[in-house]
This record gives sequence, structure tokens and C-alpha cells, in this order.
Amino acid sequence: MWSSSVRAATSGSTAAWCSPTRSRSLVISDPDTDKAAACMEVEVGSFSDPEGLEGLAHFLEHMLFYASEKYPGEYEYMKYIPEHGGSYDATTYADTTNFFFDVNVDNFEEALDRQVS
Repeated sequence: MWSSSVRAATSGSTAAWCSPTRSRSLVISDPDTDKAAACMEVEVGSFSDPEGLEGLAHFLEHMLFYASEKYPGEYEYMKYIPEHGGSYDATTYADTTNFFFDVNVDNFEEALDRQVS
């Protein structure tokens, strides 16, 4: 699913699609740049914290950077992005949480896979 859309966008066009999980994506490309970036926002923020578990949304924001089933190495995402010329961050707001990164163009597809896995 990611490969064809990412390849289309990195060739200088715009690609938009809806995943099976109903997340919407838009990729815009500038073939003259050496960086690629992505941003993902989910409609869950600190106002979604259950009573007695204040801070849960912010805690889960940090879990994205820790590990996943596909990439089980501890802090693998946090290591991969800067090793490939990029940076990353995330922010938890009242009603949304935002994750973003930039990376060298040649490493974008794998970085995107790491963010969504």
C-alpha cells in the first residue's frame, strides 16, 4: 500500500489515499529537495485520558518512539531517523496528538513504515 503511493509522490507529483484503517494521507513531493517529511495526527489527546489515568495520551505518544512488533529493537525509530539525516517529534494537545519526522529522501519509505508500524 505505501510503496506505490510513496513512489508516485517522490517522482514529483501528489498522491492521496485512504488506508484500510480509514486514515487519510496526502504526500506532496518536491524532486529538487534532499529531505522528505511526514506528519500523522490522531484524534486522541489529553481530554481523552480516563479518570485516574491522567497523562495516558502523552505517555502513549512516547511509545511510538520506543518499539513495535515489526521493529522490536529498543528505540529503533529514535535511532533510525537521525542516522538518516532527520529529526522527529510529537505533541499531545487537548483533542489530538501529532507525530512528525523528516529524513533523507532515500530513506523516506522505510522511515514512514517505521512510523506507522
